[in-house]
Amino acid sequence: MPTVLGSDPAHGRLLLDHVPGEDLWRPSAEDVVTVVPRLVAAQAALAADERAAATGLRDRTLPTLVAHVNALLDRLAAEQATSPPPGPAGPAEQPAEQPADRLTAGELTAARELAARLPALIEELTACGLPNTLIHGDFHPGNWRSDGTLAVVVDYADSAYGHPALDGLRPRQYVDGERWQQIAEVWARAWREHVPGSAPERALELVEPLFHLAYAVRYQEFLDHIETSERPYHETDPVSEIRRALSLTCVRPGATVD
Repeated sequence: MPTVLGSDPAHGRLLLDHVPGEDLWRPSAEDVVTVVPRLVAAQAALAADERAAATGLRDRTLPTLVAHVNALLDRLAAEQATSPPPGPAGPAEQPAEQPADRLTAGELTAARELAARLPALIEELTACGLPNTLIHGDFHPGNWRSDGTLAVVVDYADSAYGHPALDGLRPRQYVDGERWQQIAEVWARAWREHVPGSAPERALELVEPLFHLAYAVRYQEFLDHIETSERPYHETDPVSEIRRALSLTCVRPGATVD
């Protein structure tokens, strides 16, 4: 990580030194091998001291995340109940288009059904054997920076205490299939080395619905604290992530939960 020049823990402020180089939006195979195992090594070391790893961080452990997801769904339901969508602009027989920042009634029902299944999913994830630790929170290649000799991970604004597979899955949205396959393999190999007997590949498969729901929660927190002028660019983010989570499961609007 960058060199820390100063900190103000009471107010959540951190001053970091400038990191020379370029952001690695298109990481090479060498970049992956340089960055990913070092993050895992740091996370494994921090996990050995749970109290130190958790101090001062948002709690994003999986049971707490479920509580945040349910609270978000309650909030969305309440907001939509008190502010119904506008009617159709055209002829009366044309249905109104669902706003991108609102869930349909069916989607909201499906999201609640999915949330009810999360404790069972968490049991499976826990059985994979990976420990809670410091998570970066936005571990995509655009936050890997290199001057050609040293790769540094930057932007810790979303850091939290939680499950490392949330970081492990993050790069997939930013790289092609071949590079993602390498990242997943390097990440899993590193965790197996630090936690023998663990099942990191399985953790990456299981965590995906929780991954998107975690970002729905985080994006809502972001919306709650940004300038009004910035809100139009991010208004749809929480709902979009919930829809991505629904698309990964057998829970569909109007479907029956197995």
